[in-house]
Amino acid sequence: MRLLFDGASLIGELSPARECRLYQPVRRAAQSSLRGLAAWGHGARPMSGAGARHPFEPARTFLYIVRMKRFIVPLVAAIIASSPAMAQSGAGNFTLVNRTGADIVSLMIRRVGTSEWQPLNGNPAMGSRTAVAFANPDCAFDVQARLSDGKTATFTAVNLCDVTTVTLNRGPTGNLWVDYD
Repeated sequence: MRLLFDGASLIGELSPARECRLYQPVRRAAQSSLRGLAAWGHGARPMSGAGARHPFEPARTFLYIVRMKRFIVPLVAAIIASSPAMAQSGAGNFTLVNRTGADIVSLMIRRVGTSEWQPLNGNPAMGSRTAVAFANPDCAFDVQARLSDGKTATFTAVNLCDVTTVTLNRGPTGNLWVDYD
């Protein structure tokens, strides 16, 4: 919006920008620009010229938003539906690394919130790694490792989705944690 408070604007003459057709000529106001605005009444505005509707007025903005929603919502839905990562989520094969401080004698696994343990192949020695073949549509599991020193380490809520390497760790004080790659 351009406001001019000089004589050129009152008689309809503008700066050299007029030749470039960047701005429309300003209409000559009656005696004061405030009287000219008041003459249009409450909310009534002309459709062109001085005081014309702005392209971002609520009525036009609302229609624009409705039209964009009709276009964008199906587009986003199509992108999400065609995404292979979303469609094939779940736990898959991974490499297990043993950093528990002892050899793993046996591995058991269960979904979080269930009580049935199932055997899991792979018993890596301390510091070694082994490939584990596993497939499940869920992501969160509890992994239980029976160690050669007679202790049992239970790693809770292990995320097996979209990981390639899972490292089971046990600190000197017995605290347990999992690292992912």
